[in-house]
Amino acid sequence: QLLIPSETYYPEMSYVFAFFLCSRLFISPHTLLTRVSRIFQFVQRQHMVSDKGVTANRFVQLIREWTETFPYDFRDEKMMRALKDMTQICASLSPMLRREIGQLQSTLIQKLSVLDRYEHVLRQVNDIYVQKLIDPKTQVNILKCCDNPLTLAEQLTHIELERLNNIGPEEFVQTFVKAPTESAEVKKTSNIEAYVEWFNRLSYLVATEICVSDKERNRVKLMDFFIDVALECQKLNNFNSFMAIAAGLYMSPVVRLRKTRAKLNTKKLEEVEQLLDPSSNFSKYRGAMESAMSTARQEKDRRCVVPFFSLIIK
Repeated sequence: QLLIPSETYYPEMSYVFAFFLCSRLFISPHTLLTRVSRIFQFVQRQHMVSDKGVTANRFVQLIREWTETFPYDFRDEKMMRALKDMTQICASLSPMLRREIGQLQSTLIQKLSVLDRYEHVLRQVNDIYVQKLIDPKTQVNILKCCDNPLTLAEQLTHIELERLNNIGPEEFVQTFVKAPTESAEVKKTSNIEAYVEWFNRLSYLVATEICVSDKERNRVKLMDFFIDVALECQKLNNFNSFMAIAAGLYMSPVVRLRKTRAKLNTKKLEEVEQLLDPSSNFSKYRGAMESAMSTARQEKDRRCVVPFFSLIIK
């Protein structure tokens, strides 16, 4: 009842967000949209409102918040049909809403198209990755591709932001809570799994690049390079890539290269170890993260902050 708007009432945005997020634990998005639509039509038929245009406008506003915050719910064809039916009713009650409804639908379709393209690119990347594992000739020394730590850190940050941006809040519920309303008809997204896989892939890339080098001086050069990249990621507030690179530097095969590690810059290595320290539930990382977020809020350009994702979902 608190979700349904009226002539004189509209729910708070925080309530709408929490309701749409948590309701999927008990009822499917399609069933919820159908019930909301029925209530809206019932109110209109019973003449319970003096100005039908106002209630239509408020219902469109509610649907707009739903499509903007949880667009992935509308990947289901049934949801799109129900959305179209409801918006047509609203437009018939208030013709002035037609333009707004058109923009709402256009924006939603655009978001879903971006998601489809993103998932297509992910599949292509995975295919290329598998092919490179099969054919060692396709592997390229990373220093030949990019020997500037800052440039590589910036590119990693772009990748992180793209992958993080495509994770919808409802995916956390779908991933970690077994909802009784799960249906095979509803398209599921796997952006969280893809993001975690990206972290693991970056870690193994670091370890592999170091271990496949047959000369000690090349291994030292690579380890120094990756340490510099990790520290540049930290400066860019890209803590996820920092942790992935650090994890690769501390994988067992790399740690066993004692002679190589003895020739590294101790000061830089200690900087990496300090933030990687898991004691007190990663207290040093959490402190650095909090400081970065505080600084980002104060700056006019609002610098991005990429958190250590695995710690969030732990």
